[in-house]
Amino acid sequence: MILKTFLVLTPAILFMAHVSAAPQTDSDTLTQFQKRAEKFNSVISLPTFETTMKEIRAALTNTISIGNAALDRIGKLDPSRRGGMNFKNTVGALDDLGFEIGRTASRFSLIKETSTDAALRDATTDAIKELEEWMVGLDYREDVYKSVKAYAATKPKLKGEEAKLLAETMRDYRRAGLALPKAER
Repeated sequence: MILKTFLVLTPAILFMAHVSAAPQTDSDTLTQFQKRAEKFNSVISLPTFETTMKEIRAALTNTISIGNAALDRIGKLDPSRRGGMNFKNTVGALDDLGFEIGRTASRFSLIKETSTDAALRDATTDAIKELEEWMVGLDYREDVYKSVKAYAATKPKLKGEEAKLLAETMRDYRRAGLALPKAER
């Protein structure tokens, strides 16, 4: 699932997707949209929105927990083990993680901006701040950087989106200073 994109389908966006899609009929369904989106490595789904402060907190905790577990898996990859490192378990896994974080952040942002419940708006505002603070550290996980760098050092023969994603990921790590010796960071 390389470079997945996420689309929150509000009625206006759903209408635009319907109008701009390939030949369609009035009987097009969400399933049909999803099948057409697969051709472009895109995911179209209707999100389930949190409606209570408890659900906001649970979604935030789960996103961070799942994110940390994914980063730990990437950071523990051993290139000498059978199967070693590949696009899917390094750069692809980071991309998948970014997609999941983005889904949570998008839901929270929409709730923050549209909820009629002031307490729920405040809870999502706080959750967004906490999620963003956690996200700042994503680029500075040295163990993850070492795994991705080791994969990049194999000079994989990638094309298209995969090649671009690897190049941009390594660029982002350089910009974050991880390519520098610790004393110079």
